[in-house]
Amino acid sequence: MACACTGRPRSVSEPEPRPMRPSRRKTNHTLILRIFYPVSYTDREVQDHIADWIQKYENENRRIPSMFEINNEVIKKFKSDEKPHEFKNVATLIVDTTESQAMLWIMGESINEHLEYRNPDPHKEILKDSYVCVISNIKCEICQNSQHGHKVKLKACSCIFHEKCISKSYGYYQVCPVCGEGIDNYISEVVEIEIDPEGIEVIV
Repeated sequence: MACACTGRPRSVSEPEPRPMRPSRRKTNHTLILRIFYPVSYTDREVQDHIADWIQKYENENRRIPSMFEINNEVIKKFKSDEKPHEFKNVATLIVDTTESQAMLWIMGESINEHLEYRNPDPHKEILKDSYVCVISNIKCEICQNSQHGHKVKLKACSCIFHEKCISKSYGYYQVCPVCGEGIDNYISEVVEIEIDPEGIEVIV
C-alpha cells in the first residue's frame, strides 16, 4: 500500500537539507576558430553573423558546431561565385566554453579531419614532373597488376606504378604507397653550364 506524506516534520537525527546552488557554466576553455570566407565580405560581417549563429546553435543543440557545420553556414549565408576551397580571406573567432564542450568539439574535429583525409575535396593532382615514363614488367603495387596500363617511375623513390593508379592515390595522400617517401620530394634534373670563349653552352 502506497502512502504519501506531506509536511512531515524533520527528525532531530536527520541532517539539515543543503540549499540548491544555481547552475553556473564555467567557461574555462577557449577555442580559436579560423573561418575562410569570400573576398566580397568583411571580417566584421562574418564574425558577427557566425558568433550569433554559434550561440543559437549551442543553445539548441547543447554543443558547439563543428568547423564542417560552420563552413556550411558560411557558404549558405555569404553567397559568392568563388568555390569554397578558393576562399582566401580568414576571420578569427574566439569562443569561450566549458572543458566538456571543448573536449567534445576537439573530438568531433578529429573525426572531421579523418573524413577529409579519406575523401578530400578537391583532390590534389600529381605533378607530371614528379615521375618519368618507363617500360617495365614489374606489377603495380596499387592494383597488383603487371599489365594493362602505362607505367611510371616516381623520381622521389624510383617505385613503379600505373600512371592512373598513382595519380588517383596522390589525390588522397601525397606519399609513395610502398615506401612512404613524399612524392613531391624529388630533385629536378641538374643542368650543368659550361662557359667557353664563344658563348654559353648548356649541357644537360
